[in-house]
Amino acid sequence: MHMPACIIPLLFGSIIVQKNIQNITSMKDITAKPGPFALFGVGITALLLGVEGTGLFPFNTMLFALCIFSAGISQLIAGYMEWRRNSLFGTTTSLGYGFFFISLGTLKLLNKTVPAMATEGIAMAAFLAGWGLITVVVFIAALRRNRVNRIIFASLASLLFLMAVKDATGLGGFGLLGGIMGIVTGIAVLYNGSAEFLNAIYGRVMLPLGEVVTEKDSAAVKPVIVRSNGNGNGHGDALPEPLGVIEVLASFDNQPNAEA
Repeated sequence: MHMPACIIPLLFGSIIVQKNIQNITSMKDITAKPGPFALFGVGITALLLGVEGTGLFPFNTMLFALCIFSAGISQLIAGYMEWRRNSLFGTTTSLGYGFFFISLGTLKLLNKTVPAMATEGIAMAAFLAGWGLITVVVFIAALRRNRVNRIIFASLASLLFLMAVKDATGLGGFGLLGGIMGIVTGIAVLYNGSAEFLNAIYGRVMLPLGEVVTEKDSAAVKPVIVRSNGNGNGHGDALPEPLGVIEVLASFDNQPNAEA
């Protein structure tokens, strides 16, 4: 039995077109990059958490609000937008570290308000060290991206391990070093956000980020178009979607199938 001329399932904004086609028209994704607004929130949060780590002021409601909203929820929104843009790196880091900051802020608040449930010492060190290991993996992935990304994740991994050692040993010197690395991380993230924002607005390099290697996500997660070989069995050449799940693929070919 001959296949239907066109099957178009809609799943969360993605469109997969399967048809016997000869001509394909594609529209590029024109959604705005979500990175800068999330990077600004993360940068200021990391910077002020670093200042707190040096002992200049204690954890307070201002830092809690920054962890939940500026570095937490903003990254969750950015992660969803990166997913729609088909960016594996952006989706993973935004969603992952968004939940990390929400968890960190919640833990620090509960440590002050509910002492009986406080997460301190080895337990807190395990939490930070675990995220430090995850950050090492992200740093390896960042080696294929710009130099500022490499600095961010290298300094963040150092920060997490230093604070883990501080919580495990109780030695304040590691906390001071961790606070300094937090300030470095915050400045690097703010620079990254500023560069992406200004470079996009002006259409040229205002603030350099270093050489960028184009991210190539696995083709296995991308929708494909199937071009029939004309025998009616639905088999043929698979063409990967050009840019991402937001792209709209439309066919204007109403001609009969070519003879095999």
